[in-house]
Amino acid sequence: MPQRDEDWWLSSLEQDILTLLLGRELYGLEMIEAMKTVGEKVSYPLVVGAGSLYPKLKEMEEGGLIVSQRRTAQRKYYSVTELGRRILNETRVRRQRLANYKPEV
Repeated sequence: MPQRDEDWWLSSLEQDILTLLLGRELYGLEMIEAMKTVGEKVSYPLVVGAGSLYPKLKEMEEGGLIVSQRRTAQRKYYSVTELGRRILNETRVRRQRLANYKPEV
């Protein structure tokens, strides 16, 4: 797990998870359904199964990007941490700078 903010390079799935969790708490199957629903409305599907999502959630929680709270025996709700918000924002800024990059002539 990365030890400093600058060591984080978010995958597309990690970015999707953090974006979904901004301002809300969701459990895993809700995230899968949200990604499926959004995928149906764009030109490429966002198909994520439990076998990919749950290990990624565990990894992100261990890295401090998200936290979980078990509310029932079967449901664990996830939310983004301040670190997760900051890393997601830094990733968005970096992507925007890449999109706006113009080489010096």
